Amino acid sequence: MNDSLNSIQEIDKIEIAHAIECEGTDLDGRLRINKNDFTIMSQNIVSIYKNFHDFILTLSTLSFETDMITFTECRLNQNKPLPQLNNYEVYYTTRQLNQNDGVVVYIKKTLKHKVKEVTLQQASCLQVDVLNNTVLCIYRSPSYPNAENFVNSLDSHLESLPSHSSIIIAGDININIRPQTTERPQEYKNRMYYLDMLANYGILAGHTLPTREQSCLDHFMLKINKSKCKASIAVMQTTTSDHSTMLLSISKIKKQLKDNKIKQTVNFENALKYLQTKNLSELLFCGDPLAVINNLIDKIIESLKLNTSVSTIPCRILRCIRNRNKLQKNLRNDPHNDILRITYRRYRNYCNNLIKRMKRLYDRENIIKSLNNNKLLWKNIKNITYSNKSRNTNTELLNLKSSPAESANFINNYFANIGMHLASKIQNTYMECKNLILKWLQPKTYDETEFLLYRIS
Repeated sequence: MNDSLNSIQEIDKIEIAHAIECEGTDLDGRLRINKNDFTIMSQNIVSIYKNFHDFILTLSTLSFETDMITFTECRLNQNKPLPQLNNYEVYYTTRQLNQNDGVVVYIKKTLKHKVKEVTLQQASCLQVDVLNNTVLCIYRSPSYPNAENFVNSLDSHLESLPSHSSIIIAGDININIRPQTTERPQEYKNRMYYLDMLANYGILAGHTLPTREQSCLDHFMLKINKSKCKASIAVMQTTTSDHSTMLLSISKIKKQLKDNKIKQTVNFENALKYLQTKNLSELLFCGDPLAVINNLIDKIIESLKLNTSVSTIPCRILRCIRNRNKLQKNLRNDPHNDILRITYRRYRNYCNNLIKRMKRLYDRENIIKSLNNNKLLWKNIKNITYSNKSRNTNTELLNLKSSPAESANFINNYFANIGMHLASKIQNTYMECKNLILKWLQPKTYDETEFLLYRIS
């Protein structure tokens, strides 16, 4: 019996994440965030339209860009557009249980992800699949004192997820998982029922620090492989709302970027010509120097944007090219390695075929996009067939004689008689050699022999 109690106490002491409590401005000194860490911020914002800019001020004090931001109790309004963040995509729940409801998620555009809305009892939920993790962003209103229906519906959804996947539950659940000296029986029942259900799936509380007054209502519940990644949580005291701001950092996760690498090319000559066509004389009559500078900068930015071309290169093609070049370099260093030679040739052929297929696919897409625009269609056709390039006509051969016809006849006559000229030269050389040989093979007289011996001596 004592052994069982000791085991239960040891399980309760398991720390799945390192958790700290600090002021928002002290985070950099208390918690180290690496460049490749996956970071999630969670905030009960109590109306995203009212407190969003206050949260942005908190965000600006950080020395890093968080990968994902979760807002709960957003009080969404269909008639109001959501605030936008540069380089982030925004998602929100469409199912509202009351006027305070709503979950909003911002996630970096460079991260490959999938988002869907999940139907739960007594709660709003967005599921984000990112970096081999399933993140459930949940808001459960405190107007439901009994959490049993919510826990059962969450249990059903967790059962549908793959058992091997890493799971993160983030948001304001309004179930206090921080034990209190005095609490109502329903609070205790909700906490135990909630934690026991999550424990069945290996999901443990990342922290039990207070997030509103002395209660831990905002959760980071985690199921991660501790041998492969390390989790750190910071509960920050900010002025955004009466709830603390939470940060989760998971290290040793390789970020899976989107498959396209963007390359931008600016045609500065065309941009300069575009500016020359604009009437900039109005700037000379403006009395406000700051307004003149702003207007000039706006026109320059507009010119650069209009003359900037964007091309995307699939990352898998770049990796394939790098591997091919690496194999070629290794083969040059070891040219007698037959296995390396065969491997390089096979990979080179595969890479070249892949590039050709991608080129055909790219050309096909351009043709399809320009079917309704004849001018653009012919432009794409000329680009594909390389017929838009200027051809240099060689007129030097046609000016050898007084007229092009005589020049052509002269050239044709030259090439037609090349064989005859070569044969005649060979025949003359043969006759000279034959006469020389015959001359030396003829019998010599006594005087000729004496003369030759005299010259040799």
